[in-house]
Amino acid sequence: MALKFPLELVLVIMLVLYGCNKSLEKAEVTLEQKEPELITEFFNLYRTYKTTERAVNYVFSNNQWIDSINKEVKDSLNNNLLWAVSELGDYKGYEIIKTSIVGDSYKVVSCLAKYERQPIRFVFVLYKPEDTWQIQNFNYDFNVEEELVHTTNLSFDY
Repeated sequence: MALKFPLELVLVIMLVLYGCNKSLEKAEVTLEQKEPELITEFFNLYRTYKTTERAVNYVFSNNQWIDSINKEVKDSLNNNLLWAVSELGDYKGYEIIKTSIVGDSYKVVSCLAKYERQPIRFVFVLYKPEDTWQIQNFNYDFNVEEELVHTTNLSFDY
């Protein structure tokens, strides 16, 4: 003897299951791709003060082990970035272009700072030993186009 379920009940169950599945998918994406507050703050300082010094100092102050970095190294990094930015025109904002996650405690976030002339890529290596993300490494470069062309070359598996 086969069980018979009203069509309405079957439809309701299917809709509930579909909705639950979509909610879980959104929760997973949000958890993995949520932008760490320190990146938001870096770019807020970057935009607000129209200079790189406060933003760069903020990045290094986030981790007690890196904050002790030689002042000359910080100044050199900041001065080189400041000079480069002065040649690029007006700052137009930023966007996250890639996030790589290793477990729950390590991630690399690559951001594109947009300028009139060309973008700068900032790479934040983040580590969360307990509850708070901290900078593990930070760098920037101008090779965005070169890397994108390289990664879009066709490759064939044999």
